Amino acid sequence: MLQIKVVGDIRQGPFQPSLTGNPIVDEGLLRHFCQKLAKQVSVPVVVSHDFDPTASSPDIFIIDDQILNQWTENHPHQLTVIPIPHNELLHGVVQPTINRLLDGTELSSPTN
Repeated sequence: MLQIKVVGDIRQGPFQPSLTGNPIVDEGLLRHFCQKLAKQVSVPVVVSHDFDPTASSPDIFIIDDQILNQWTENHPHQLTVIPIPHNELLHGVVQPTINRLLDGTELSSPTN
């Protein structure tokens, strides 16, 4: 089943960026964002702390643009990605993300 996975921090692997530097605060902020987004869409929305840009997935990834910028040469082309401004995750602003989902213009779709 298709899911929307929200990536605001990564807790596994060699690259472990954080939303605020505090994992407890990060968890609360990300869950708040997911809850607000889930009320507006018809697919499950979950927090993903184990994002792997090399893995294939049918899911849609909403990723903090500060994290996505770290993968300049290893951009996750095989994934469907919506970059989201860092502050939108911090403040739980979901309407711009909903607009991006609806119009699809900012989706980076799989190349295969």
